[in-house]
This record gives sequence, structure tokens and C-alpha cells, in this order.
Amino acid sequence: MIDNLDKQTQPLPLEAKRGRGRPATGQALSNAERQRLYRERQKAQRNEKPESHKVPYEEVVGIAQELGERCKKAEARVKELEEELARWKKLATAAERARQVVAEELKQRDEKPSRLNEGMQKIIRDVHEIADAIEGSTWRIQRKARANGRWATLKGNYWNEAQAEDALADLPNKKGSWWRIVEVKSKVED
Repeated sequence: MIDNLDKQTQPLPLEAKRGRGRPATGQALSNAERQRLYRERQKAQRNEKPESHKVPYEEVVGIAQELGERCKKAEARVKELEEELARWKKLATAAERARQVVAEELKQRDEKPSRLNEGMQKIIRDVHEIADAIEGSTWRIQRKARANGRWATLKGNYWNEAQAEDALADLPNKKGSWWRIVEVKSKVED
């Protein structure tokens, strides 16, 4: 038969209750001793130089010579570029002088009175326009519609591109639309 007292938990005989943290060993160092050891470790680390950081003298000399050669090449390239820049400056100066001469000649031509009167000059222009038209191509101005994105041809035929450009420049309300000038070679393309 089992007694009720047997079922109850019996207290275990334990030693004194231990405190929190790591148990003391009795070999703890004082603050001064710990600091002295830290300084010694730091000093040893500073004085220690690994073998991998040592560079042989010959290698240093080789690197210095290579850098010297690179500097010479760079100086030569700089000199070449400066000479090329000087040539370009001379060309630019010559081009500016040529532009001034051409502008002066054009100004003098405009000042000379033409032997042809206005009517004759208009006839000559019309003949040139008709000759261009006989070649079979005309120029049209087109505008891209916002609604469907298709190009719509405006009324008017122009015998050359310059006329079409002038007409496009004279059109009012060009803002917010896409415009282009196209060449139409036959009625089928229209």
C-alpha cells in the first residue's frame, strides 16, 4: 500500500544559494595590472611588421622607372595636343577671316545696282520655279492631327522646298502641333 506522504515532493538538501554572475576564481587582476598588460600588447603590435609589407629595393626602383617613362609619354602627348590646338586656332582664325571677306563681298554685291528691273527678276524666278515643277515633284505642308495621330495635308502646292518652308513660316497658330514638309512625286502619293 502507498502512503500519501510518499507521493509528496521532499525538499533536497542544497548548499548555500549561489549569487548571480560568473563565480569568482580569486585570481582577478587589478585595474593597474590590466592597463599595463594592454599597453604591452599594443606596443608589441606596433613594433611587429609583417614580412608581406616589405618591398625589395629593386622593385621600388623598377616602379619609379616605369612612372618616369609614363610621365615622359604624357608630357609628349600634352605637347602634341598643344600643337594640334595651335593648328586648330590658326584654322579658326583663317576661317573667321574668310567669313568676313565673303560677308564683305556679299554686302558689296547687294549695294551694286542690278541691270535688271524688278519685273524681269520676277520673271526669271518664275521660270526657275516652273522648271522645278516640270521635274514632277511638288512640296506639301502636313500637320499631325491630335485626335487620331494621322498626317493631314494642307491645301497648296509648292514647287520647291524653300517655298514650302516660307509658307510654313507664315502659317498662324503653329503652337501645339507637329508640322512637316513632304515631297510628293505623283498624284498617287497625294
